[in-house]
Amino acid sequence: WGTVKDGIKKLAEVSGALIPGTNRTLIALRDITEAHLMQEELLRRNMELEAMHTVSDLVSASNDLSVTLQLVLDKVLEITGQLSGQLFLSEENQGKLLIRASSRTSERLLKGLQGMSLGEGISGRVAQTGEAQFIADLSLDPRLTRPIVLEEGIRSLACVPLVSGGRILGALSLGGREVREFPPGERHFLISIG
Repeated sequence: WGTVKDGIKKLAEVSGALIPGTNRTLIALRDITEAHLMQEELLRRNMELEAMHTVSDLVSASNDLSVTLQLVLDKVLEITGQLSGQLFLSEENQGKLLIRASSRTSERLLKGLQGMSLGEGISGRVAQTGEAQFIADLSLDPRLTRPIVLEEGIRSLACVPLVSGGRILGALSLGGREVREFPPGERHFLISIG
């Protein structure tokens, strides 16, 4: 990698050869930045497909919904590297979201998230509207209704709807300790899991 004009980073392939009968060397530089970026994208997509296959296998391996939800959540956290996660399912007749699976979530945070209404906060809105939300800095988001989330050190949040047969069943919520943007590939992956 090297930096060229305007501070743009480029990746170059360097090859050289001695010019016969002289003390000179011919050096050729070839810009391979685009090829490298395409290779990285291909690897990312391949990992995403492998992850989707693994999640699909987990879903079909168990008849116990609680076990399946927990396995899927654990795998998604492993793949994304997020700090913690919760899987909410909506109880339509009560208008509430129930936490059906959680991973790397403190008892204090679980207790603080209990009893969330459909439409309340970020997870409640996602479960109500079916629109995924990716929040780089939770401390700046007025939709956060449970301060316990920030108190427990969650700084960024990805929340996607859980959809089956065109029906919204709930929301998958993943939190991280760092303020960070969610790249398009990660957004796409999480929406696909939902």
